[in-house]
Amino acid sequence: MRLMISLAGKTVYGELSDIPEDAGGCDSLNLAKLGRKRDYRLAGYLRSIRGPRELNEDSAAVAVKEEEGRGLVAVADGVGGLSYGDAASSTAICAVIANFAKADHYDESWLADLFSKAHEAVSRLGKGATTLSVALVDVNSQTVVAGNVGDSPMYLVDFEKGTVTDLTPNRDERARYIVQAVGHKSYVGPHILKIPIGARGALLAVTDGIDDFLPDKRLYAAYLRGPDRHVNELIKAVENKTKDNATAVALYFKTSRSSLWRLFRI
Repeated sequence: MRLMISLAGKTVYGELSDIPEDAGGCDSLNLAKLGRKRDYRLAGYLRSIRGPRELNEDSAAVAVKEEEGRGLVAVADGVGGLSYGDAASSTAICAVIANFAKADHYDESWLADLFSKAHEAVSRLGKGATTLSVALVDVNSQTVVAGNVGDSPMYLVDFEKGTVTDLTPNRDERARYIVQAVGHKSYVGPHILKIPIGARGALLAVTDGIDDFLPDKRLYAAYLRGPDRHVNELIKAVENKTKDNATAVALYFKTSRSSLWRLFRI
């Protein structure tokens, strides 16, 4: 499994050779150097910056199981006003990756269970809480299943139609405050949806340090349109404006066997 992961601002990437035993931690992650580039149907990019904040409390990951034709994006934003947001977001993302690495089926019930495991892992810390948004694409069934707790948005970009679809339409931002968080007593469960995908597109997950400064969501399609236009462009667009940590993670996909993504990092 190819993996790129950022935990509270520290980013690493490589081939995950050993599946973590502890779903709540990343200490056992063993990332081997990626081999020679080859044609992929799935490829990802990730970038996270601290911005003007003292700490980076964002964590994120993009993971690819190329042989299965499946990939995942996840982002977590430590809840402001609570201490240890960086530990909470890191723990949630590690739980997501550990469970994705071990999974052999992927549906709405699996995703709901993944959120429960992430909540349990963060709760065991006894401190901190976090948003969590996760989306998984299957290029064989041509579907995406997405779930979220909190206000970290995700989008589906269709390059052929030029459309941007919100995968988190019920996120807490609509209420102007977070009504539940992973690792907090307010936790109830994720909002989950499943929708079809087109032949070429991308999944995008961001934190509000980016989304708050791009009111026209159609711009995401322009920023992500090819190997020379990816999450770095999103960071550049907001890094002098944002008042928060800013994180973007994208997973590009193509449903046919031919590949356009040999230039991407993972």
